[in-house]
Parts: sequence; C-alpha cells; structure tokens
Amino acid sequence: MQLSAAMRSETPAGALLQSRSSTAPQQPILSGRPGKAPRCACAFSDTARMLHDAGARKGSMHICTYNDRGNTMGSPTGLDKRRFRRLDVARDVTVRIESNGKKTGLPESLQASCRNLSLDGLCLETSRLAHGAVKLLSGRRGERDYRLSLEILLNPQDPPFQARGEVCWYNVDHSATDFIYQIGVEFVDLAPQSRTMLKRFIRKYCRPRSPLQIIKSFFVRS
Repeated sequence: MQLSAAMRSETPAGALLQSRSSTAPQQPILSGRPGKAPRCACAFSDTARMLHDAGARKGSMHICTYNDRGNTMGSPTGLDKRRFRRLDVARDVTVRIESNGKKTGLPESLQASCRNLSLDGLCLETSRLAHGAVKLLSGRRGERDYRLSLEILLNPQDPPFQARGEVCWYNVDHSATDFIYQIGVEFVDLAPQSRTMLKRFIRKYCRPRSPLQIIKSFFVRS
C-alpha cells in the first residue's frame, strides 16, 4: 500500500507503535486486506480516517484498531489472547530474527521479558522496539515472512527451552512503568521434547482456577 507524502510525514517510516511521550494518546491502526494477515502499514489520528475513506472507496482495506491501554479490538486475524490458558511468569527471553538472508534493518538478536506463556505461545514485553519491526507482521498468519527463534531458561537446572514462532499481535500499554510494548508470539512446529518441557513447567506452576474464575472466563474477553 502506498502512503502519500503527507501521510509519511505524519508517521515515522517503519514505526510500529505509538511513542510513550505523546501528549494525547491516539489509537494506532494496522491495515490489510479482509481475511488476510495485516500488512506493513501503521498510522495514527487523521491518517486513520484517510486510510478508512480510501478503503471504503476501493473496497479492499480492513483496519484493525487498538485502544490506548493495549487491548486488541476488531482484529479478525490476530490470535485470541484468551483462547489458551496462560501461566503468568517472568523469564528473560533471547529472541533472534530468522530473516533467511533478507535485509530486515533490525538487530539479529534482542533481549525481552516473558509476561505469560502457554503451550501455544507467549507474550513478550520490552521497553523499546526498533523501527521497522512492523515487518515481523508481514505475510499471512502461519506464513509470516519472518519468524523468531526463542530461547528461555525456564528452570536453572534444565537446558534452555527453545522454540520458533511468529508475531501475531502487538499491544502498547501506556499505563506500564517499564515494559510498554507487548508482542504476542504463536509457536510454530514446536518440537515434542520442547512441548513436554513446557507442559511440565506449566503444570508445576499453574494454580488451579476456582469455579468462579472459570465462570468469569466465559464472559470476560479483555
């Protein structure tokens, strides 16, 4: 999708998420074609309305919005963050980008923190995000152009947990004090040995839910 010069001047090239220092929190948007994964375009404020009007005329654009507290809204292609039971746990994660020889303009590896995880994926948190990181969302779900190689030390006495995954959603939480950016990663082709290790870890630390919590989970999807 081509952006006009005025639109490009409003949004820094490759910026994925809204800056924390912004005086008036706005709703970032992610655009793509209906029924397909979001493509590499992100803008704010008046640009959102311009893109929406253009899509309405051409009948080819879908806009997914996210509110200023980081809750995903109206995303037909993003992973439902409450679809799987997750264990809230803090662990350091080493992330490497599998570029397959492509030039991404991103660092080859970065350090992040795990916010929670399940057998199907995890939520990463970081205080900063490199420009151009929107590229990690390019391509169809399950066929992203770039994938991530993850390494987590779940237990000091065990070897590191290793997995590959793809980015399926992102949030920005303006109420956070340290980790403002949240990135959802869905595991891809998780090896049986890694799945067994993760299942054992979750089973050990995941507390049983009360009947009230189970009932509330059917109604709360925030």
